[in-house]
Amino acid sequence: MQSLQRIFEFSAPNMSEDDSETDDNSVVTEENDDGHVEEKEKDSPPPVVYYNVSNIPIQLQLFKTPYNLMPEQRIPMSEYTWAITPYQREKNGKIGIDIVVNLLGIQPGDYILAEFSFQQPGNVRHTFEHTFDMRRNTFVYRRALTVPSIRTKNGKRSVQYSPHRFLRCTEDDEPEDGENAFYWKPKIPIAWDMSKEVPTPVDLNEDFVKNVSTAEGNKSTFVYFFTTDSATKYKYQPFRKNLVWPKASRTARYVHGRSLSLDGKWFNKWPKFNYFMANVDLLTPGDFDDFVDVLGVYYHSWNIDNNRLQEVVRIAEKFGFYYFAQAMISAGNVDVYFSSLRSVLLAPSAHPLLTTKKEVPTKRLYDDTFQLSHIMIYHQTRGPPVFKNFKTKNGMFWTTSLQRKTYSGVEYLCLQLMLHGNFQPGETQLWKVEFGSQKFSHATRLPRRTHERYLNTVQRTICFPTCYYWSDVLKEMGPAGPYAFTLKVECIQIPGFNFASVLQSHGPSGITNAELQCKGGDLIHVNKEFLQESCKFFETWKPMPTKPNRMELKVLEYEETVHFLDHLYHASKLYTPDTWHKTFRVAQYTNCKRVADQFERGLIRSGTTNTSSMRFNKDFTLEYLKFNIAMKGAFALDTIDFYLNGCKEDPALMINDD
Repeated sequence: MQSLQRIFEFSAPNMSEDDSETDDNSVVTEENDDGHVEEKEKDSPPPVVYYNVSNIPIQLQLFKTPYNLMPEQRIPMSEYTWAITPYQREKNGKIGIDIVVNLLGIQPGDYILAEFSFQQPGNVRHTFEHTFDMRRNTFVYRRALTVPSIRTKNGKRSVQYSPHRFLRCTEDDEPEDGENAFYWKPKIPIAWDMSKEVPTPVDLNEDFVKNVSTAEGNKSTFVYFFTTDSATKYKYQPFRKNLVWPKASRTARYVHGRSLSLDGKWFNKWPKFNYFMANVDLLTPGDFDDFVDVLGVYYHSWNIDNNRLQEVVRIAEKFGFYYFAQAMISAGNVDVYFSSLRSVLLAPSAHPLLTTKKEVPTKRLYDDTFQLSHIMIYHQTRGPPVFKNFKTKNGMFWTTSLQRKTYSGVEYLCLQLMLHGNFQPGETQLWKVEFGSQKFSHATRLPRRTHERYLNTVQRTICFPTCYYWSDVLKEMGPAGPYAFTLKVECIQIPGFNFASVLQSHGPSGITNAELQCKGGDLIHVNKEFLQESCKFFETWKPMPTKPNRMELKVLEYEETVHFLDHLYHASKLYTPDTWHKTFRVAQYTNCKRVADQFERGLIRSGTTNTSSMRFNKDFTLEYLKFNIAMKGAFALDTIDFYLNGCKEDPALMINDD
């Protein structure tokens, strides 16, 4: 195995006198042999650590047994470990095998700049450089082996494994599809001489090679070498001028000599990708870094945290890469869906979802009950949501997302549900959901939570941000889990439903521990911690006399407040013209950035081109809206609705039956 040793450490040069002085955190006290206490400087990690690399190629195989890929293969590297795993994926109807490289053992705040290479014996050596950190800890060689398929004479599908398609510079450097791909079998040796300076094929007897089984030949031929050429640890993000990713065919050239070269075919679902790559010099430095994050998450599957992922979704859409969100929410991530332009729409009066058909609506009732169990449920600061997918009797799908979230210092279990599937044009469905512990009893701390909501192609989520106190979940189910719940869903399908007549009268869901008294005296039950976390206005709770948990809103009407809470709680919203301005008046009054952000997304979809006449308070700058308008002008970007209208699949996401 390859060894890697630290050879020397380097501290930042040119430190000023002030920089060299120690502060309180850099000094520790220690008692000496005489019993006196003296101060000593802490041992702090150096800013840069260089490692000595042996540059020994490590031989790896793509297949463990015929047609079965190797499991994860690990290579020690000082205090770190390379983990290299092949995966088979299908993209655009074509099968390919990716090689995924992870560097394990990285600590928060560490950046490992590594140079490494892949090489098929007797073929070109592919060298790459990547900065690994906690969130960008993956480097993927996409379609390292392409696997075309053909239809045989009897109509069956036959796949072709050819070493001429393995670790090529580009896919144009491969043989054509068809029977020609099979010709390598009697010609390519299945053994290699490793004693020479470079691996060379052993000249085996041709008859022997012909008689070796095709399957075993596939397994033995796909040998490749992984070499670590250099590795350096930093305590800051190192500057890199030129980024090169596998099978690079397009290069984005930025200012100051910065560039990024990548496989343009992988981004074929980004309509203006080539034009964008040719004009990235129009971006600010911050936008260019965001651009690299969008490309890295999509290509290398960087495991950025859920909050950053929501930001990257917004960035991708303002760059016109609308398919990015569809790929990211395929698991049913409601937080990501909320960040997308898909989750809000200001529908004109003639919109199919707002009109009533002349025929009498028909109603059909569906109900299903599902069981879900998780060993671990992460806090939002420590891990992603955990998901389960369920198919209903009417062919729709529900995805459950569970995560722990903290609002104003109180930790809750957050449940988010997303409905997806093939809605009929103009169709609205009324769904009622019921969620609770599998071991339900009347004495439980986890009572069943119920909520109903009208859902369609835009408004497709039901959320319980304050479903249960996490402390109650631990008392009922134990700290080690499993956390077992039951989900019951009921549906009334309503073709031609007049959505404009609906008052979403059940906005808040989950635990309620406070009340809002609207103009006229109507009360709405809410969760105080959730409101204080979401709206600046409620950070200072102003209770009514003798009512410590009730706050009066003298200027807000009941209906507009309920619509506002419906959006705040449930993440997606279809707006009618008469509810649009009312709802965002509440968002402004309460200083709710979460819903105000959605206002900008709705304006973007409405085709707004002028923001100078819009008046908002100082907290809402409309920068996201202004940037989108500027991007559309500079890059001739399509709108998201133009993109969605051209989608054959469900415009929110696609999901498998399981």
